Order: sequence, then structure tokens, then C-alpha cells
Amino acid sequence: MNPFYYLANHPEITNLLWKILSLFSVGVLENFLSALRIKFLTKNKKLPLAIVDFAYNLIYIYIIALIVTNLKHFYVIIFYSFGYLTGDLCALRFDNYLDKLAKIRGIKAKKRKKIYLGKK
Repeated sequence: MNPFYYLANHPEITNLLWKILSLFSVGVLENFLSALRIKFLTKNKKLPLAIVDFAYNLIYIYIIALIVTNLKHFYVIIFYSFGYLTGDLCALRFDNYLDKLAKIRGIKAKKRKKIYLGKK
């Protein structure tokens, strides 16, 4: 039996799968933005911090509203939590990339003066 044929004839299952996938994706995105937000905060980048914080808060409000309206469905919390966990693992894995992303133009490392010991 073709699984796509089964999904096409049962739209409630298709809707459930899309909801699960969206919850997982939103959890990953929220935690990734949270890690990026902390990077911008520690680097004192005000404009990027404001943009990321705005997006983070929109996602947070969406998740809270979704959880409150679906309290009888426990899978909402479970799949969001799996997404959040995956976002945390991705943020840890791509920590160096987040550092590069947090460095916005105009920041250069200070050159060290060379100290010569002995004769030139």
C-alpha cells in the first residue's frame, strides 16, 4: 500500500504530521535564535541583538499560544521539546560559526607589537 495514497485520503493525519513538523522546526529555530541572541549580547551588538530578540519573542509568543490552546494534546509539548533539544545541539555544534555571525563588519583584532629579544 502506498503511504502517500493513505495520507491523501486521511487529511487529519496529514494535518497532524504538518503540525508536528512545524512544532519541531519552531523549537529548533527558537533555540538557535536564543544562542545567537546571547552571542550578540556578549559582544554588545545593539542593532543585531534587537532584531534577533524581536524574532525570538515572536516565536516565543506563538509557542505559548499554541501550547495554551492545545493543552489536551500532550504531543505539542513533546515535539516542541525535541525541537528545542535539537536547536541546542545545533547551537553547540555550530558555536564557531555563531561567533563569526556575531561579528558584524568593522571589528578587527588588535595587532600585537613584536618584542625582539636579543640582536636584530
